Amino acid sequence: IQRTGLKPVRFMVGNGKSLVDKVLKQLTRPGNFLVLRDLDNDEECAPALLHNLFPHGTPNGLCLRIPVRQVESWILADVEGFSQTFDVHLKAHLIKPDELENSKQKLIDCCRRSKNHNVRLGMVPKKGAQTGSQYTTLLRQFARTDWCPERAAERSPSLARTLDAIDRLIAEGVW
Repeated sequence: IQRTGLKPVRFMVGNGKSLVDKVLKQLTRPGNFLVLRDLDNDEECAPALLHNLFPHGTPNGLCLRIPVRQVESWILADVEGFSQTFDVHLKAHLIKPDELENSKQKLIDCCRRSKNHNVRLGMVPKKGAQTGSQYTTLLRQFARTDWCPERAAERSPSLARTLDAIDRLIAEGVW
């Protein structure tokens, strides 16, 4: 959103996709919303999930985008930014983020090899946990300060489509 010159009014991190789905189905007030919802393995592809959530089409002003398969794929797609911020060495030619079955696990595995002790401590889960204690905080900070969506879109077709959709909504005057 910020890359377009618009300013987000409110930013929320959902507590799981089931809560996001519930909120989406109850969305009746007009407004401009950008919602990201992981595909995971809920459907074979993003269009099938979108049809499942909104069989009669999405409400006007709603831009629902579904990262393939998880939003972490978009984070990893900025290989240069991620490598520098998290002090890991990624081979750009090996990163095909939209093809990863579990980009969250790939991201965590990359952080296990970080040269930075604080990254390993914050991102890698302790026994019994799914993520490290600073996982969300560190990823949000990266997304706000160092992540480059244009650079990431070069490796992630699903992110490129999302940027195009946002630009289209603005050009059409919907947003």
